[in-house]
Amino acid sequence: LKIIKILIRFNMDCLEVLGYFSITLILFSFIFVKNFIAFHSINAFAFVSLFFFSFFTKSLPFICLSTGMAIISILKLYKHCHGKILFELLEIDPQDYVCKTYCEKNREKFNKYFGDDAISHASNAAFIFRNNEIAGLIAFTIPEPGTAILLIDYVAPAYRDRASGRHFYIRDLSFWHSKGLERLEVHNPSDRYIHYLEKMGFVQGHNPTIWEKSI
Repeated sequence: LKIIKILIRFNMDCLEVLGYFSITLILFSFIFVKNFIAFHSINAFAFVSLFFFSFFTKSLPFICLSTGMAIISILKLYKHCHGKILFELLEIDPQDYVCKTYCEKNREKFNKYFGDDAISHASNAAFIFRNNEIAGLIAFTIPEPGTAILLIDYVAPAYRDRASGRHFYIRDLSFWHSKGLERLEVHNPSDRYIHYLEKMGFVQGHNPTIWEKSI
């Protein structure tokens, strides 16, 4: 009888841990996670965990809640990964008020990844549209025919699944070709940016501070 009581208490302790763990994950995702895929992946896992907690504790309201939220997150992930995504680049003047305002609102992130006031050195810029919503900004300069130096390649946190990069650097190069470009360069990229560049097909050139890609 004593052993049975210990086992029951142990199971209850595990259930409590599972419940607190699920709630902590949900709160963490809503407060800190901005990436769409990461947010709904964490939520789906958390609500499935919460479902098991609710099932074993026989809490019908939480069973309904966790089941519904898990299904919603899974469906959103499926739609995001398998639905058609429309990408478009809208060219703008780097000195345009709207462009400068966008840069100012994201100044801290821009400075962290691309250096202080990178937009002021750009001769060309374009907003990245994803399904008719502004997802980021590309800014570059063309120092010589055929070559562009990327100064800003920013994507908002909610869209950081590399889909826009894969589209404009791998699948559809028409934007760059329309300007007669054959090579893209990034000078002195930050360590975190280098990982992204490698995924997009950039390689380190003869000059170790320059990463380049033939297009």
